[in-house]
Amino acid sequence: MAFPLEIVEGFFEARFHFDGQALGQLTHFDGYAHWHVLYDRERQFLKILAGRDPGLSAYPTVEVEGVYSDDCSVSALTGGGMALVLRPKGIDNASHYVAITKTKHGSMSLSTTVGETKPAV
Repeated sequence: MAFPLEIVEGFFEARFHFDGQALGQLTHFDGYAHWHVLYDRERQFLKILAGRDPGLSAYPTVEVEGVYSDDCSVSALTGGGMALVLRPKGIDNASHYVAITKTKHGSMSLSTTVGETKPAV
């Protein structure tokens, strides 16, 4: 199944622009940082960057990339706001994900989790 770009577009309140190419980009300013999301349709590769520059920068503040499954979701946060959760493709462990949270005022943050915990003996 194809990666659901419409979920990402809805969260960022912006549309991907492909300009007849396989690589698309959307940009969103949250009041603090410019968020750039690149998507390569051929490789199904998603790259998320955030920083001070309105254009793509060689040294963004935040950069995370990967191939994500179609199992992504947007959920409401307690107290307002939303969370976009992206899960890496080919990983069955639900504890591996990238989350972008958006407050009810529109500012965003990005977090990732990796690794597993071993049950206490």
